[in-house]
Amino acid sequence: MKTRIITATVALAAFIPVLFFSDTIVFPIVIGLLSAVASYETVSALGAKDEKAISIVSAIFCFATPFLARYAMGGFILTVFAYLFYMLCLCVFLFPRVSAKQIMASAGSVIFVSAAFFGIVAIHEMYSYDYLLIFICAWMTDTAAIFGGKLFGKHKLAPNLSPKKTVEGMISGVVGAVLGFLVFTLVQDLCFDMEVNYLTRLLIAIPASFVSQVGDLVASAIKRDCGIKDYGKLFPGHGGVMDRFDSVMFVSLAALLCMYGQSLITVYKLGVL
Repeated sequence: MKTRIITATVALAAFIPVLFFSDTIVFPIVIGLLSAVASYETVSALGAKDEKAISIVSAIFCFATPFLARYAMGGFILTVFAYLFYMLCLCVFLFPRVSAKQIMASAGSVIFVSAAFFGIVAIHEMYSYDYLLIFICAWMTDTAAIFGGKLFGKHKLAPNLSPKKTVEGMISGVVGAVLGFLVFTLVQDLCFDMEVNYLTRLLIAIPASFVSQVGDLVASAIKRDCGIKDYGKLFPGHGGVMDRFDSVMFVSLAALLCMYGQSLITVYKLGVL
């Protein structure tokens, strides 16, 4: 636990300056690097890291997508299709050295990674500093769930996937997310004189926290299936980028879906569709 706390403190101290420069190119560069490392970790977990045609191209693809979110958002879908077509071609050119199942599993995982990190920058571009709620939700949920589980945990949540997680910890995580959203909203309201709806924020925090915890369990399921304990060793006590950002990525993807859904509804109401 001591190692986890020290690592989290150092990582947060290093990441906060990135948030202050989120309007500069520093932001997509850092998010892109995290995305590239996460893609390498997923490809490694699936046993395809030695195939440079998969690992290197996937890392480049994931590094590029946060830049698309800022400078050419409409190009993301086209880039995803191009990457998918490339991976499908590898099913032919790498056969039988690499199985089609392994290649497609890598493609699906990498597209998820790219979409999640793309979403962080895309939501920043659309809603300015509200994108911070993605991190607040995931990290407050995770922190509160850990301590709540240790203090009150009695009933196992998903023993086959994560033996230490409990129902009490899950509930504590939701409470942590609600408190995090409340503090952030108060700061926006009182310090920056921004008009915010407290009730809406709190109602968003609850399902967002559940999404965060589902993301953590999904990552655990993949690790169990691949027979690994952690995706990487970048963060001592935490593992790799996928271990530390799994919940963030799931919340980001959910937020991205909501953002596009809201855009489609708006377009429909305007009579364009």
